[in-house]
Amino acid sequence: MTSYSSLAEQLHLMPDCARRAMVELHQAGRVKLYRYFHGHQHELNPAQLHEQATFHLILVGDC
Repeated sequence: MTSYSSLAEQLHLMPDCARRAMVELHQAGRVKLYRYFHGHQHELNPAQLHEQATFHLILVGDC
């Protein structure tokens, strides 16, 4: 689990920059964000998450 604040801290960015990067990567189909609620997986729209919201980050694409 991570959040924009946590990503920003690890990448030495401002939280808003981390959020914008995730939105762009999501729109490009490179990442998916999920949250589990009552045992069910729900894909999240990164543009609608606030700075402290936690999520699972899944990288998409070729290695």
